[in-house]
Amino acid sequence: MKKILIVIGMHRSGTSALAGILKNSGVHFPDSSDFNRFNKKGNQEAKFINEFHDIQLINNNSSWDSPPTEETLSFDNDSASDLLDRLFSGGENIIGVKDPRMLLFINQWANIFKTKDVEPIFIATFRNPNDVAASLFKRDKFEQDKSFKVWQSYNKKLCEFSTTNSFPIICYSTPINFYLSEVGRTISNLNKIYELDLDPRAGLHFFANDLKNNSSDVIPDQCISIWNELLDRRFNFHEESISC
Repeated sequence: MKKILIVIGMHRSGTSALAGILKNSGVHFPDSSDFNRFNKKGNQEAKFINEFHDIQLINNNSSWDSPPTEETLSFDNDSASDLLDRLFSGGENIIGVKDPRMLLFINQWANIFKTKDVEPIFIATFRNPNDVAASLFKRDKFEQDKSFKVWQSYNKKLCEFSTTNSFPIICYSTPINFYLSEVGRTISNLNKIYELDLDPRAGLHFFANDLKNNSSDVIPDQCISIWNELLDRRFNFHEESISC
């Protein structure tokens, strides 16, 4: 069975770093970008996937920074199926994909994977909302309150999806040595569970210390319940916890 490794998480939350590590570990990310103005080593995204999700968001009267709130969403299943075929057109048995917008349609994608007989492997990341807000202000000039609302929308969706699906959830806000240890152990565990042959040591060489900057700010009140839920869920694949 073909496998697709999907990096999910809010924008500016370490999805690019995680995808880059997985890519350098041996996962092929079709047509992914290795250069981006706001990501020193690229955002690891394919433009045609971004464009597909942007169309789905428009069809639901929403956008990446104003996510849909309805439980039932309009979704172009036929185009999604064709997109999946395009991703696998290189003949690989395992590929990777990363687009934060994908999280907003993750249930719809899960159904597509079933119909196409593709096994999804999810790996998620989350980050201190203060750091996300600071990054969004630098890139998009968003006010902090708006950034917190977007953070809530994406990470609420992540929490909901994780209640019925078991997958690793990594905290991007840990100190660098803890973060790299957590990612390395996760890749090793994925190798065992899904019979992969990824090289976590090679993957971790992708990471540069200046890729992330963390604050020690207190989690804002409007985000604390989701933050705590993510902390509770993040060790699905680990025996011991690391403070975040």
